[in-house]
Amino acid sequence: MKRLKQKERQSDDQHKMIIKRLSTIFVCGILLTNLLTTTSFAQNQTEETTSINQTADSSNVEVPNVEAKNPVVANKLSTEENQSQLQTDSLSTVNVLSTNSEETDITTGDDTAQSDPIVVGQTFDWDGLTLTLTEDGVLHIPGGSITDPTPLHTVDLAFPRKVQTIQFEGDLTINGDATFLFGSLSELTQFVNLSKLNTSNVTSMRHMFRELRKMTTLDLSSFDTSNVTTMSSMFDYDDALTSLNVSSFDTSNVTNMGFMFSGTDNLSQLDLSNFNTNNVTYMSAMFQFSGIEELDISHFNTDKVTTMDFMFSNTRHLKSLDLKNFDTAKVYDMSYMFQSSSIKSLDINNFDNAYATSGAHIEGMFTNCFELATIKVGQNFKFDALMELPFISATDRYTGKWQNVGVGTEAMPEGKQIWSSSELMENYHQLTDADTYVWQMNRAKDLTVSYQDVDGNDIADATIVPGNIQDTYDVSTDVYQLAIDGYTFKEIQGATQGQFSDVEQVVTFVYTKDPVSIKIGTLTIQYLDATTGLELQAPLSQSGNVGTTYTISPVAINGYTFATALSDPLTGQYADGETTITLRYQANDVVEKNDPIKESNVVESAKQEQLTNPEPVTKPTSSDPKGTDQLPQTGESVTSWFTIAGFGLIAVAVLAWFYKRKQHTEK
Repeated sequence: MKRLKQKERQSDDQHKMIIKRLSTIFVCGILLTNLLTTTSFAQNQTEETTSINQTADSSNVEVPNVEAKNPVVANKLSTEENQSQLQTDSLSTVNVLSTNSEETDITTGDDTAQSDPIVVGQTFDWDGLTLTLTEDGVLHIPGGSITDPTPLHTVDLAFPRKVQTIQFEGDLTINGDATFLFGSLSELTQFVNLSKLNTSNVTSMRHMFRELRKMTTLDLSSFDTSNVTTMSSMFDYDDALTSLNVSSFDTSNVTNMGFMFSGTDNLSQLDLSNFNTNNVTYMSAMFQFSGIEELDISHFNTDKVTTMDFMFSNTRHLKSLDLKNFDTAKVYDMSYMFQSSSIKSLDINNFDNAYATSGAHIEGMFTNCFELATIKVGQNFKFDALMELPFISATDRYTGKWQNVGVGTEAMPEGKQIWSSSELMENYHQLTDADTYVWQMNRAKDLTVSYQDVDGNDIADATIVPGNIQDTYDVSTDVYQLAIDGYTFKEIQGATQGQFSDVEQVVTFVYTKDPVSIKIGTLTIQYLDATTGLELQAPLSQSGNVGTTYTISPVAINGYTFATALSDPLTGQYADGETTITLRYQANDVVEKNDPIKESNVVESAKQEQLTNPEPVTKPTSSDPKGTDQLPQTGESVTSWFTIAGFGLIAVAVLAWFYKRKQHTEK
C-alpha cells in the first residue's frame, strides 16, 4: 500500500514537472514572438529613415555615385572644394530632414507612409510660386521670378516618382544658385517650353540635371550661361541620355567642370566646340563613365587647370584622344586620369607633369588601359612606375614590347628603343627618348607583286609590299595594276587581298603583248637654190618603217655646192606620215672669157686666194663641161698689170709734153 502511494506521488510530481516545462515553453514562445515583432518594427522604421536620409542627401550633397563602380574614387573626393561643399550641404540636409519629418509621418512603420499623397490637380508651394501636378505626371510651372530655388525633388517626396514631364506655362527667370534644380527626378522624360526658362542670371548649375535616369534627349540651346561659374556634376549619371545639345553654352566664366558629364553611359556624341575653358581650374572626372565615342577637345585651354584626376577614366567607347595642346604645367593631380579606358591612341606630347610631384597624384594614370597601343610623349613628361602602364602580352602579332617610331611610321616603326611596359616607365628619359611609342609588331615576309607576260617573262620591275603579321593587304587597286606600253592586262594570279604572314607571298599580274602594226614613214627630199629658193631638180622620195633611222646622201648638182648649214639634218627617224627634207645648194662662181671686168675680179680673187692657199687651183677634168675655161695664172695677172701701168705712164708723159709745148708757143 505504501509503495502504491509512493508511485502515485511520483507520477503526480512528473505531471507537475511536465506542466511547468510546457508553461515555460509557452511563455518563452510568447516572449520570442514579441521580440521578433519588436525587431521587425524597428527594422522597418530604420529602413524608412534611411530612405528619407538618402533622398535628402541626394538633394544637396555632392557625393558622386562612382564609389559603387570604382571604390578608389571615394578616396579621391577629399579635395578642399568637395570638403567645403560637403560641409555646406550637410547643413541643408538637416533642414530638409526636419522639414519633411514634420510634413510626413515616416516613423509609424506602416508601409503606407511611402504611398502617393498626390490627388488630381494638387498644388504645391515652390518658393512663392504655385506648382500643379496632374495625374498624367505633368508638373506645371507658372511664369515669374525666383532666386536660389529649392530643388524640385525636395518639394514633395512623391515628385521623384511621379513627375514625368515639366511644362513651363510662362516665362520663368531663375536668379542665383540653381543647384539640383531638376536633379533626382528619376521619372522625368521631357521638358515642354524649356525656352521660357531664363537662366541669364544663374551663377551655379551644379547638379542641375543630375540623375535624370529616363531623360533621353536634352536640348539646352536656349540657355544663357554667361554668368555661370560652376557646372560640376551638371549631367552626372544621366545614363539614359543619348542626345545632349550644349553647343550654345557660354562657359567663359566657368571655373568648375568636375564630373560634368560623368556617368552618361549612352551619350555617344558630344559637341564641345564652343566651350571656353580659359578660367576652368577643376576638371576631375569630367567625362568619367561616359559613352562618348569621339571627343574633340583639342582647343581646350587648360593653363589654369589644377586637377585632372579620373578625367577620362572608364570611357569604354573612346578609342583615340588628341590632347597635344593641353597645358598641364599647373596640374598637380593626374591620378587615374585614363584608368580603365578603351583608348587605343593617346597624344600627350605637350604634357608636363613636373607639378604632380606626389605619388598619390600620378598613381594609376594608365591603370587597366589594356588597349592603349600608341602613345606620344614629349620632353616635359616623365614616366613613373606608379602610373601602371599595363603589361603587353606576346602574341602571334605582337612581341610584347614597346618600340619608338624613329624615322619610320607607326605601322612600320624604325626606332631603337624596344622596351616592355615596366622598362619604358623605368628607362624613359624625356630629353632623349621623347617620341611616339607603339606596340612592336612581328614583321611578316614581304609580299611581291610581279608583272609578267603570258610566257612568264618579267615586263616591269616587281613591287615589294612590306607588312606585319596579321596586317591586311590589298593590291587590287590601280596603284598596283600598272598600264604597260605594248601590253594589255589579262589576269591576276594569286590573292590580291589577304593577311601578311611568315610565308612569302607573290601576286602576279599577267599581260598579253599587243599585236605589232608596221607603219611606214615617207621622206620627200627637195633640192633648192639657197639664194633664190628655186627648185634645182625634181624631189626624190624614200620610205621606211616608223621609228627606224634614215640617212640622206646629198646628190651632186653641176654648178652648185651643197650647203650643209642651210639644210635640214641628213639623219633622223621615220615618222608616221610624210616628212619633207629640204637640201639647199649654193651656186659656184663662173668667169667668162674676154670680159675685162670679170677677169679683173678673177685676178683680184686669185690674189686673195694666193694669200690663203699657195697651192695652185685644181683644174677641172675633161669630163667637166666647162673645163675649157681656165682662170689666168698668178704670174700672168701680174704681167698684165705692169703692161697696163707702162702704157699709162707713156700716155701721161705724152700729154705732159704736148701741154708744155702749147704753153711755150703762146708765150
